[in-house]
Amino acid sequence: MKKEIHFDDNSDHKDKDTHNTHSNDETKQHLIQAMTRYLQNEGYRITEPRKLIIEAVANQVGWHVHPKSVFSYVHERDDTIGIATVYRTLKVLDDMDIMNRVYSIGAQYHEKSAPSHYHLICIDCGNIHDIKDSLPEEISEQIKKDYGFYASDISMSVYGRCSECKRKHDRKK
Repeated sequence: MKKEIHFDDNSDHKDKDTHNTHSNDETKQHLIQAMTRYLQNEGYRITEPRKLIIEAVANQVGWHVHPKSVFSYVHERDDTIGIATVYRTLKVLDDMDIMNRVYSIGAQYHEKSAPSHYHLICIDCGNIHDIKDSLPEEISEQIKKDYGFYASDISMSVYGRCSECKRKHDRKK
């Protein structure tokens, strides 16, 4: 069972018109502290590589975190950190639902009301595709109909291979 993660942002900026660099830096610092604290509370050590990865994630607040971008950021600062370390740490953060929260916190400053969407994530190349259609709303309606449960938010990521990676994978067989 996932624990609730609270990344409360107490800054005064409510929309993109009042969003400025100072508040963005505050948001990043707040996220770094919150992610670090949460990982520690879950029993994870905060190693230097994890600190850099957390910093890279916070720097992408409001955008989809791409593992290759995180690796690039981390590798520029410490070339001994490998891509596998980045992927493992991002997987831990994703399993704790931290990645969605980081995206959501930033997105509220980039878009006043983001349309419902979900993600298709390629397990080979790491590309993330935003899909904006009615599927999340349809799921919400079905849940309401079947279970009498009123969903306030649906977070969905679909993992698989993009068409290009699927072709490459099939050629290797």
